Amino acid sequence: MDPQLLTEVVLVTPGQLITKDSSQYLRGHGTYVTESGEMLASLCGVLERVNRLVTVVPLRARYIPRVGDVVVGRVTEVQPKRWLVDVNSLQDAGLNLNSINLPGGELRRRKDVDALNMRMMLEEEDVFSAEVLEAGEGPASLHTRSALYGKLGNGQLVVVRPSLVKRIKQHFVTLDIGVDLILGCNGYIWLSSTPPGSSHQAVVSFGDVVDGEQRSAARPPLHEDSAEDGGEGAAVPPPAEGEGEDAEELGPLLDGFATKRSNPNNPALPDAYAVPY
Repeated sequence: MDPQLLTEVVLVTPGQLITKDSSQYLRGHGTYVTESGEMLASLCGVLERVNRLVTVVPLRARYIPRVGDVVVGRVTEVQPKRWLVDVNSLQDAGLNLNSINLPGGELRRRKDVDALNMRMMLEEEDVFSAEVLEAGEGPASLHTRSALYGKLGNGQLVVVRPSLVKRIKQHFVTLDIGVDLILGCNGYIWLSSTPPGSSHQAVVSFGDVVDGEQRSAARPPLHEDSAEDGGEGAAVPPPAEGEGEDAEELGPLLDGFATKRSNPNNPALPDAYAVPY
């Protein structure tokens, strides 16, 4: 494989050559180095480079939280002073009582009465949007201390593979057909009708989303490292031709949604399905 392809969208398979000179890059997840110094892929996925770090993002895998990710989660359990949240990861994330906005926007320390009234804020099966506050080897921590985040209702939860959701600048999108989208990096997408007077979200033409071509051309680079900041951190160019076909891939998936709550671990389920709320 030509090393220049490291700046493009490339699908690799196990054992495929990434670069013959691995000394110029740092080996990340999904890669390994041979005795001759060649870097090869160890799994099937999309090649990704951030500065010198080269990784392979698997096509089918659980969501791996990153700090700053916008996610859509579902409450699975209410514990003392925190909620356990299903974010489509290996472990349920945690949302601490101190990491949410109190009803009415009160700014004060949390008291014992707030812990007793936690189910009045969020209870089991509630769906909400949040941001990843901490991520590491253990469970991720979330927060909703922003007007953009909070409990969701009167909509539809759509579940897709996390690899289909790209990390972009704006994950809150309003389509010109009156539909609001919250694109969770964890593969959970929330669809709802646009409320009157909504202005905090980016309005996108529905044709751009369906065609995919204009969307891909207008999408900002995945990583914003500038070449001026360091020669090794060159900005990632726009997606290569053909990546706009993600929308075409979603088309048949959307047609086959199951409108019932199901277990995401069931291999018999389709790659995407919807859960009404």
